[in-house]
Amino acid sequence: FAPAAMAWARFPQRVCALVAALWCVVLVGAPAPNPRSENLYEVLGVVSTASTKDIRRAYKQLALQYHPDQSDENKDLFMRILQAYQTLSDEHKRKRYDRQGNQQKDRVRDNPVAYVPPVPQGY
Repeated sequence: FAPAAMAWARFPQRVCALVAALWCVVLVGAPAPNPRSENLYEVLGVVSTASTKDIRRAYKQLALQYHPDQSDENKDLFMRILQAYQTLSDEHKRKRYDRQGNQQKDRVRDNPVAYVPPVPQGY
């Protein structure tokens, strides 16, 4: 009987934590996921200040929804979501993306033959 009473005693704390978490989501206003977007943060539906844990959580949710096993039509969307996750979950790739955005992708599209990737600093 005592463990059940203790669980009920913590119930208001859990409800308050849940309400606070939902209120934070409303205040922050995380964007809805948009796999067709050019912005990788919008693809996953996270803000640019999101933690690695938030990015991973968003990726897992979208990966289940758009996995190619669900439908063959989702293959391109899933690959876009995977690309966004791989870029934003790696610290170095994320910093480079935040600095350059889609500029590197645009350079390749404009003139793929003349494109020379930048040499990493420190070499």
